[in-house]
Amino acid sequence: MIQEAWNAVKLSTIQHCWNHTGIQAISPAPSSYPAHADPEHLGSHYVEEDWADALKGVMDVEGDTIKAVKAVEKLTSVLQTLKNELTKAMEELTTHRQIIGIPLTIDKILDPQEEKNIGEVTAYKDDNALVAEV
Repeated sequence: MIQEAWNAVKLSTIQHCWNHTGIQAISPAPSSYPAHADPEHLGSHYVEEDWADALKGVMDVEGDTIKAVKAVEKLTSVLQTLKNELTKAMEELTTHRQIIGIPLTIDKILDPQEEKNIGEVTAYKDDNALVAEV
C-alpha cells in the first residue's frame, strides 16, 4: 500500500517540494509568492507598488510588536479599500451576467477554505526521523 501511494506521487510534486526547500544549488529559486499572487502567474496584472507597503511593513517591524501592530492596522484599512473595490467589481460582473449562480462572498474569495485544509502535519524530532519515514 505504501509503495502504491509513493508511485502515485507525481514528478512535478516532488520537484515542487525540492524547489520549495531551496537546498538544491542547481534548482531555480522557489517563488516566495503563493500561486495566486505569483508575478509570473499574474503577468501584467502584478504591480510591484501594490505589494510594496505590505512587504516593507513586514520587514520593518521584525521583532518589534508595537510597530507590528501599527503596520497591521495600516494594512487593515488598505484591505478594506480593496475589499470594497472587489465588491463593486463583482456587482458589475453580476449585472453583466458574467457570474453564473450565486457569487462567492468576498471573504470566501480572499480566504478560501482549500487554503485552510493542509491535512495532517507530522512533527519530526530531527531530519533523520523524517528521512527514515520517507
